[in-house]
Amino acid sequence: MKKKEWYILKIINGEEKYIINKIKEKLLKYIKYIFIPTKKYIRVKNGKKKIYKEKIIPGYMFIKIYLNKYILLILKKIKGILGFLNERNNKLPLKINKNELKNIIKNKYNNSYKIGDNVIINSGIFNNIKGKIEKIKKNNIILSIKLLGRNTKIELNINNINKY
Repeated sequence: MKKKEWYILKIINGEEKYIINKIKEKLLKYIKYIFIPTKKYIRVKNGKKKIYKEKIIPGYMFIKIYLNKYILLILKKIKGILGFLNERNNKLPLKINKNELKNIIKNKYNNSYKIGDNVIINSGIFNNIKGKIEKIKKNNIILSIKLLGRNTKIELNINNINKY
């Protein structure tokens, strides 16, 4: 068997578990990895912390697989799979290398928030307070919030905010 390569599948958002199960059921010996990039965040409600996952790139799934025309046909027949990124007529889709994969995920994760975005704090003493992003650091964000009638800047971890 040839080397397994990375590809990006276009899928129907919300069908991820079904698609992963079907791929594993039909093609287990041909795949090495399947994943959907997500980030975790914590939300506090009524004093209880709950961890949520959010898809970084909704509608796409990353798969490391040995791919030929036969396997391509099997994948395309699975309900919820729309096709491949870099798909070409009557040919195998273009593979992506590991560095491209890392860059796609890194750039999408880092660009999920931008300066000026309105967000809501989801934990801690400022829970449910709305603010505006002033500055973005590696894993932290500086927000401007209204506190006692004044604009106040606070620094929070990126996991402690959500867009609204």
